[in-house]
Amino acid sequence: MKKIFLLFSVLLPFSAMAQRHYDPILVEGRTWVYDYHHFEVINEETFQYEETVSKIYYTVMGDTVINGKGYRKVYRRGGSESRMTFFRAYREEGSHVYGYLLNSNEEYLLMEFDHQRFAETVLHRYRNSIEEVDSIFVNGRRFCRHQYVEKIMGFPSVFLILVEGIGFVDNGLILGMDYIRPNCVCDYSTFRECYDGDELIFRNTDFKAESASGIGSLTVSPVRHQETLFDLQGRRLKEAPQKGIYIEDGKKKVVPTDKKIK
Repeated sequence: MKKIFLLFSVLLPFSAMAQRHYDPILVEGRTWVYDYHHFEVINEETFQYEETVSKIYYTVMGDTVINGKGYRKVYRRGGSESRMTFFRAYREEGSHVYGYLLNSNEEYLLMEFDHQRFAETVLHRYRNSIEEVDSIFVNGRRFCRHQYVEKIMGFPSVFLILVEGIGFVDNGLILGMDYIRPNCVCDYSTFRECYDGDELIFRNTDFKAESASGIGSLTVSPVRHQETLFDLQGRRLKEAPQKGIYIEDGKKKVVPTDKKIK
């Protein structure tokens, strides 16, 4: 009986982690703060330039409906902008986060907390990645962290970190996965910190906080809605295409151009 009790005590945290629910990111009043780095060239011949850093704020405020789907509105202020202006619309579905570009009238996949699908849609260059999930406690709150690891020269290397409710390391929510800091002397932004109202809840350095769950090697996927279809750019498809390549259930499907899907 004692052995059974000990076994149950060991397995309980794993079971609880596997059954947990995804923590939403589009919370009313949540604000992401970024450092915007601006460069002015002083002398092109001697490569002299002046750098200034200003804060940019992005806040979830209200909602709207676009093409029959509900979105949360995000407003921007800071830098040269003295008042809040509408920036972009976002929506969550399960563990997917989508952005909507009004000028192009299209939706794009911004975030996905499942390496099996993420590797196919966005992280296609990291085919052999492993998703490790654990918990961290920051400012009295528990956050679920996803670390994407691959072996380089036989040693594990973390190449991407996401935290539910916050977003990507260095990029937060607004910059998303595809943003890469330029390696030239040119303007760029980096995620700084996140607030709920006036309460600081997370800093960029907190992505690498010490694990509080003790089960960093456990790989699980959050509770999600029914699977959907995507093209290679991560955009949702209403139905499978009659030709070409698309993603279904995290796997690449190829439809020959001279054949139709049965």
